[in-house]
Amino acid sequence: MAIRKPFCVKDVLQRPIFQDAKLVAGRDGLERPVRWVHVLEVTDAAELLHGEELILTTGVGLGRDESLTFQYVRGLIDRGVSGLCIELGKYFPEVPEGLRSLADASRFPIIVFERPVRFIDITQDIHAHLINRHHDQLVELERISRQFLQLTLRPQGLRRILELLYRETGCPVRLQEEDGEVLVYPEDAEAEMAASASGTPEGTGPGQGEALDTEAAGAGEAAGESRGPRVFYQPILAMDTRVGELSVVVRGKPTEFLHLVLDRAATAIAQELLRRMSLEERRLRTTRRWMDDLLHRGVDHLPATAAKHLRPETALVVTAILPLPRGGAVEAATAPNPGSATPGTQAEEPGEALRDSLEGSPEDRLLLRAARILPRVFQNYGFTAWLSPVGNHWAVIAANTRATADSGGTKGTRNGGRPRGAVVSSTGTLVQESSELTGSRRAHTRPARDSFPSPPARDSDPARSLEPEVMMRVREALRELMRRLSSGNAGDGQEWVVGIGRIVFHPAKVSEAWRQATHALAAQMPSSGHPLGISSAIPGPRLLAASGSKSTASVAGQADNGQPRISFLSYDDLYTWQVFLQMDERALAEFVDGQIGSLLAHDRLHGTELVETARMFFACNQSKQQTAQALFIHRQTLYYRLEQISALLGDGWNQPPRRLALEVAIDAARFLAARSPGRGE
Repeated sequence: MAIRKPFCVKDVLQRPIFQDAKLVAGRDGLERPVRWVHVLEVTDAAELLHGEELILTTGVGLGRDESLTFQYVRGLIDRGVSGLCIELGKYFPEVPEGLRSLADASRFPIIVFERPVRFIDITQDIHAHLINRHHDQLVELERISRQFLQLTLRPQGLRRILELLYRETGCPVRLQEEDGEVLVYPEDAEAEMAASASGTPEGTGPGQGEALDTEAAGAGEAAGESRGPRVFYQPILAMDTRVGELSVVVRGKPTEFLHLVLDRAATAIAQELLRRMSLEERRLRTTRRWMDDLLHRGVDHLPATAAKHLRPETALVVTAILPLPRGGAVEAATAPNPGSATPGTQAEEPGEALRDSLEGSPEDRLLLRAARILPRVFQNYGFTAWLSPVGNHWAVIAANTRATADSGGTKGTRNGGRPRGAVVSSTGTLVQESSELTGSRRAHTRPARDSFPSPPARDSDPARSLEPEVMMRVREALRELMRRLSSGNAGDGQEWVVGIGRIVFHPAKVSEAWRQATHALAAQMPSSGHPLGISSAIPGPRLLAASGSKSTASVAGQADNGQPRISFLSYDDLYTWQVFLQMDERALAEFVDGQIGSLLAHDRLHGTELVETARMFFACNQSKQQTAQALFIHRQTLYYRLEQISALLGDGWNQPPRRLALEVAIDAARFLAARSPGRGE
């Protein structure tokens, strides 16, 4: 339709009142848009112009001064005027050849009337036409807006909006939501958009929040310069919050009508996203109710949609997540306390903190984004998952829906054939064995099985061999979730602390797995509130024991290649810390002082490393050669240190059962130092 294209100089020449006019210069500039007609007889009024005007003059102010004429026309060109109409007569009998050359070089149309014309007739005609065009554009925009709004009430509303936008503008379109979801129409236009984006003008790139600018985009195009396809961006705003970005491939200069259509499309998309957020908030409230019962009270009044996935014999993984602003901290008191919820207590009304979430805190918006994209992310990794806020952190329950081809495990070993304490890479390869495993291989007298009490029964073995593979997929799903959450404004600069409970195979045991997950999370949060940065590849207690509290604080949350900073720790990797976390720290400190207090005091007073030497000596199975190598000291230095340890602890310190007590005490000292970095060893 003609109203969708700009009204140009060539269209002006088609008007009946211009039938006797002649174009004498600037033929290549006929595509210049005309937004208004103005009569200008003075030579110094260029500063009063806005651009894209068609100027009418008799030349009375120019006279026969050719230099003044050149200066006048040059000022019009510099101001972006669309063209110059001159009534030839006694004041301006002809257009100088030099002026024609200037106009041709600048693609600036010069039109002459060889007979007198009524300028008022020209202005009335052109202005009436422009006003009628504007009215027709508004009518057309109203029609398109109604269609956009109707599509928000239909399934796949966003895709249908993009399809209508493409039909109305002819421009390939792309929508990127803040959670990373991308829609492109036509679907094969992604390559074209990527190629065109390389020519995007400065200031209109993605993420800069610049709306499509019909005046600033491509100044040369006003002069008729041909340019290739370009990508322009329209931010999607809802209640002053950026929720997405709409981009279009524009061939040539974007028109004002295109700008208006994009604005209507952005409004419809924002309404659709707001509707989605409202539905997600309601869904989150419902999920929070039954998850709160399941996590804290073991009550499994599950809705039908959850009950079909949370069946007995299904592998269930429970995760506690604490999102932190990068470099931020939380008070130790806000760390998850699994024992705080007691039967009969009413949790905070679900959704209370989420009301008006777009106007609320970034944490609320981040939670809604997470609740929206988590099911899709985990589904890609073979899980049905649910998320619920618990205090200042999140709970995630993931039900395995994928069978593995490697269903056979090694009997007699936990974690599907992986020795206890082994360190496994993300691909499942055994890369390190723990000192506990190495120590168990030395020769010793094994007591009869009947001399040990039977351990508490854990889940039967219907899918025990799935544990390593399931845990690996859970971690990968969590990394993907946090990567996508960290890519948006609400999650920018986010750090994540994650605790993972043991896999359970019955909904009734989810509360126990939640307790374990919160313990694993709490183990990473010292009293300072900063995450300790436990590596996901190395069990947390071993890292802390090897590095000390100061070192572990310095490596907190290191990220590689721009990935989000995540601190993972599984409950099974806590080892003795599983007990420490449930003990009174005062009683634990008394135990440590009673066992290795003399070593700690000596290290503090003299700056020695007797505690670390004893720890490494036990870890190396009391091999002096290996211990010296591990500590990077001479063997004579090690002998001297061992003599000091013996003098402080007494004879038999390295023999059972004293050795066991000392190993536990050393580990407990590391635990206390990690939990309270200011506490000295």
